[in-house]
Amino acid sequence: MHVHARDLNESYKEDWSSCSKSAVAGGITTICAMPNTKPSIIDEESLRKIKTIANTKSYCNSLFYIGANPDKYNYNEFDKMYVKNNAIGMKIYLGNTHGGLIMNDMEKWIIYFQKIPDNVLICVHAETKILGQVLFLASIYKKRVHICHVSTKEDILMIREAKNNGVNVTCEVCPHHLFLSKEICLERENCENCENCENCEDCEQTFLDSKFESKFFTLHLRFACGLPYNRAIS
Repeated sequence: MHVHARDLNESYKEDWSSCSKSAVAGGITTICAMPNTKPSIIDEESLRKIKTIANTKSYCNSLFYIGANPDKYNYNEFDKMYVKNNAIGMKIYLGNTHGGLIMNDMEKWIIYFQKIPDNVLICVHAETKILGQVLFLASIYKKRVHICHVSTKEDILMIREAKNNGVNVTCEVCPHHLFLSKEICLERENCENCENCENCEDCEQTFLDSKFESKFFTLHLRFACGLPYNRAIS
């Protein structure tokens, strides 16, 4: 389960204790923490810190990513034994997101795809236009990639075709992107994004029509999305 535990400096939003308790309450036994914390998890030192916190506070199994640093290449962190043994992959942020790991320079994307070891999973935050570029890089550099929180019909179609043509790609979806409908949103006074509901409905139908292998499409769950409770329920 893809989660955002906000230790170190934003634990008022979500921490390893509240995040893991929520996971266990929902029957989830393993959570995979994203690295766009403050400070970011980008090297052995920060990985050691967050793993120590998780070992102390988590109520379930924990997995960790190293974030791709947009300011200084850090793919060589995977040369270190501790990182090899404790990070399951490298997360690259190519779209708008929380924290300081957004990477807008395609030349840097290319370097990371070239240099990240072949046995390291590349986990990517990317949508539609950028997603096509990611799938192209994955195909020419023969990398294993995982696309986070897919939210549109177009994205699912691109990923499906890439996989059918030999690209080593998997993806995940948030429950609300898969099951929300316009009718449900209109019942909520605070909903401001009803125009996105058609994407949700298209996403669900495309998923059902595609009859994906279970290893292709996984369910992305995030309790409270790493936000304070009063923001998460709005």
